[in-house]
Amino acid sequence: MISEPEYENYNLEELEDVLENIDREAYPERTKKIQEERNKRLAQKSDFNTKLSINPKLIGVTGVVYSPTQAALGSLLGGPFASLYFLKTNFEVLKSEKSKKNTIALGSIIIFSLLLILPFLPDNFPNTVIPILTVTITKALVEKLQFTKEDIEISEGLKYQSNWGVLWTSIIGLVWLLIAVTLFILIFEGLGVSVTA
Repeated sequence: MISEPEYENYNLEELEDVLENIDREAYPERTKKIQEERNKRLAQKSDFNTKLSINPKLIGVTGVVYSPTQAALGSLLGGPFASLYFLKTNFEVLKSEKSKKNTIALGSIIIFSLLLILPFLPDNFPNTVIPILTVTITKALVEKLQFTKEDIEISEGLKYQSNWGVLWTSIIGLVWLLIAVTLFILIFEGLGVSVTA
């Protein structure tokens, strides 16, 4: 006697193929089992697709974007200038001009404020506080206001920025940060204000 195949090990495509080719009159019980197994797979697929439904604000949007992790890690190296650039660029892809302008304005105020207080921080101020805040806030803003990694992966129009692109942008952000800090220290010293070394 021929043993019955283990249909629970078949994928959906294989189950559809078997249903198409089985002699339903000769094997009514097998046909019923195959149909039940296929229906389970269809229900699982439907649940999976529901969980991965496309974010409505991303429909029709195309472009190369920075994922939350890319923006966060790039901000770790490039600081707030890189963070501002990543957020601004993602809003450009989303064609959200208002959010882009708000990001530039608010980001510039934050960077300027940071540059004002940075030279006056005590020597024992932990070096990791500002980078950790920058990384955490950047990642949260991308996920909350723009998109998640999953949104990018299921979107047909969005593509990840290359990691080399993230690295170069971060390096440029770091250079801008070093130039800005140096200029602010020179300005303070020129005004006779003592700053910590």
